[in-house]
Amino acid sequence: MRAATSATCRPHQPRSAATAVVPGRARPLGLLCVVAKDPRRFPDDAFLRALAHVLGVAMERDRAERDLERDRERLVAELEASHEELR
Repeated sequence: MRAATSATCRPHQPRSAATAVVPGRARPLGLLCVVAKDPRRFPDDAFLRALAHVLGVAMERDRAERDLERDRERLVAELEASHEELR
């Protein structure tokens, strides 16, 4: 983690900032940015990285749940269509 110069943080005009990559299984999912309008040090980069990790896990789980629901709906539709063909 280092002082943020990311375009994500710049609009907030921070005097101090810290970032952590939000990891995903296949690729990074985003960037977690913490900003302060006053000059300060962010002492615990491990906490920010852990928070970014938890956020990444939650985002991946949400995506997986949506994929499962989409697949379930598709399978139900196929089963209903095949049931209609047997009548």
